[in-house]
Amino acid sequence: MNQLFALVSFVFLLSSITFRTDAQERMSFTVSGQIDTIPHSKYRILYDDAGKEVWDSIQIDDRNQFTFTGLITEPIRFHLVIDNDFNPRLVLNQEIYSFWVQPGEQIQFHGHTGWLVGAKEDRRVDNSRYSIKGASLDNEARSYEKERKEESLAHSKKINRKLKQTEYDSLSRQAIQDFVALNPDSFYSLYLLNSQMRFYPERFQFVAPLEALLSSRLRSTYSGHFLTQKISDMPNLQIGKFLPEFQVSDLNGDIRKLSDFKGKYVLVDFWASWCGSCRAEFPYLLELYAKYKAQGFEILAVSIDDTKDEWLKAIQEENLSWTNTLDAGGFKSQLYNRFGLRGVPDNFLLDRSGKIVARQLRGEALQTTLRDLIAKDSQ
Repeated sequence: MNQLFALVSFVFLLSSITFRTDAQERMSFTVSGQIDTIPHSKYRILYDDAGKEVWDSIQIDDRNQFTFTGLITEPIRFHLVIDNDFNPRLVLNQEIYSFWVQPGEQIQFHGHTGWLVGAKEDRRVDNSRYSIKGASLDNEARSYEKERKEESLAHSKKINRKLKQTEYDSLSRQAIQDFVALNPDSFYSLYLLNSQMRFYPERFQFVAPLEALLSSRLRSTYSGHFLTQKISDMPNLQIGKFLPEFQVSDLNGDIRKLSDFKGKYVLVDFWASWCGSCRAEFPYLLELYAKYKAQGFEILAVSIDDTKDEWLKAIQEENLSWTNTLDAGGFKSQLYNRFGLRGVPDNFLLDRSGKIVARQLRGEALQTTLRDLIAKDSQ
């Protein structure tokens, strides 16, 4: 069963190719303030800076105050994280406060109580329970979300019923379109378009003309390059298209490119050590690999494990003998996001020219398709 990614705030990660980031220098930022909680409490800090996931920590003092300084190249979502001990159905790391920070900003932050909401059996986090000064992009983002919510409520009241999902999506797309057109140099415009491509990659035709409206300054950033690449990739992830080039690191730390396997039948297989469905398929893949390897079949396995240790342990436990590579980061991993994947396991079967023959094949269906493909080429 696919592990669905959580709809969390994010900043997009570096794709598998190297982007130019024109004139982007790392600048400092500072977040100071207080959190209404027990003195000396500790929080983990998480943010993504131009493709690098950054973890750090703070400990508030006896007056519940703290100061944190970091270096970033472009605006980020800054998360204060604690362990989840209130709802076993949610992931371990819970972002109880999340807000925007821009390079050079000196921010005054106040984290309020009341962030744990919902019924006792279904507790969840509302990470907007804070007040903030000196964060202009965060103010812009919160204003946008407030207006969106008010517009949806007004429309619902007008038609005297709850909005259907299609109606809500239509309002959402129109709001994005209007915002980007009016704010082509706002990083939040870029974020909105990247969000569309993250959660709805099939909407690339909606996003593409809006991306063209963005300022050259935004398009030259890391996130801008990522958006352009993803829009370019999406049409080529269909059956009959050539899977876009990418590169990942193997067990020895060497870079492996998709083009290295041209001339072979390749199964590009996305998986993770924690994915039971992925690992349940390995015995069958091992049998298939042994049977067809001599006929030019290769498996290029791409793990999205968070750590190298988890990945290596699973490879050893499963005796995986094909080409193993790591695209670390879980559902925030680079290639996973670039290709708009929605869970693991996922795979692409390529012919010898690199063209996509099939996707999401398992068991007998994979063997039958591969066997017929090889037989056709042998005629």
